[in-house]
Amino acid sequence: PDLNGKICEPCDLLGCRYCESRTKCRTCFKGFVLENDQCIFFLDSNGISAAVMQTLLIIIVGLVLTVLVCYLRGKKSPHAEENLQNMINARRHRRLCKLHRWDRTSDKAPRMWRDLSVSMMTDDVSGVGVA
Repeated sequence: PDLNGKICEPCDLLGCRYCESRTKCRTCFKGFVLENDQCIFFLDSNGISAAVMQTLLIIIVGLVLTVLVCYLRGKKSPHAEENLQNMINARRHRRLCKLHRWDRTSDKAPRMWRDLSVSMMTDDVSGVGVA
């Protein structure tokens, strides 16, 4: 505080919430410890801030609980098997609709990527039509 002007000024000391003078601190912010009238960033014996450790612990516990709840819930939908079969059918349909050339000389039908400028009059091409 500025006693002459009777107003408070920001404290210049790092981590200090309330100063007694320009070089003395009375109260520190959270995460700092008051030592010899100075605020020192609090680190534990491993060199990690207590607030950081607490936040990480909360995040890890939250993630573990989320995974545990999802695992114990089992299937997410009563139609999970039907949805899976629909996805398989949709992927097969998408694969078969791509522009390709069928090989009529064998039982196998290898797909060959074709350019969009391919002549439909001379090549046997099946797939999505381009207008």
